[in-house]
Amino acid sequence: MVLRLVVPASVLLACAPLFGHAADLTGSGGASPVSPPSPWGQWFAGVTVLPDTISSYLGGSYAFNQDFAQDGFVLRGSASGGEYSYLRTPMLRQRVPYQNGELAIGYQTYANGVHITFSLGANVENDHNGDPTATVKGTKAGVKGQADIYAPLGGWFYAYGQASYSTAWSSFALYGKVGYRVTDALSIGPEASALGDINWDCAHAGAFVSYSLTASTDVGLSGGYARDIRSHGVYAENGGYVSLNLGSKF
Repeated sequence: MVLRLVVPASVLLACAPLFGHAADLTGSGGASPVSPPSPWGQWFAGVTVLPDTISSYLGGSYAFNQDFAQDGFVLRGSASGGEYSYLRTPMLRQRVPYQNGELAIGYQTYANGVHITFSLGANVENDHNGDPTATVKGTKAGVKGQADIYAPLGGWFYAYGQASYSTAWSSFALYGKVGYRVTDALSIGPEASALGDINWDCAHAGAFVSYSLTASTDVGLSGGYARDIRSHGVYAENGGYVSLNLGSKF
């Protein structure tokens, strides 16, 4: 049996800060405010640490119509990697380096302030596991689908959710959070997620804080408790988690 408290790229990306604090640029000499060009690309990066796992990711997106603020097709790619471990016996810990990559085509649409994106693509995961009894090991490719939704809730509140599934190891991830804008730049709120594959399931519950460093660049920090909900005995390794995420549009 293999326990993996790995945080897939899909969940890490869900934790990435939301953008939307674009500022107007004022010309000199009392000219009328001029809106900056709409962003056509974005990059995102982050790292998550658990008691038995460290995982990082780097990715980017491109709007085919050169405008992320409008309906249209988008291209997204990402790569993640790190190391997880589990107890094969009470005295023997198995350490497993891993890498994950994905490339997807999606479509985004806006309606009354609600932003929805659907995407479909390919992903591949490589687990360097020398445990002869392990189910999840070696290289596995699959088809991955993902849906994201951002919705204002009125006032200073908003909600964000994401769901994804890959045929590689039957991996899935669900993530949701509700944010409160303390200021135009600062947001806080609770978050929760559930993730797993053919071998394990894990649930996370915690809180996040997101801050806009500039009109297009955000940094996010989240943390909480991760609980393994399928494994038992020496395989169950519950504990705290912390994630740091950074992203920017251009």
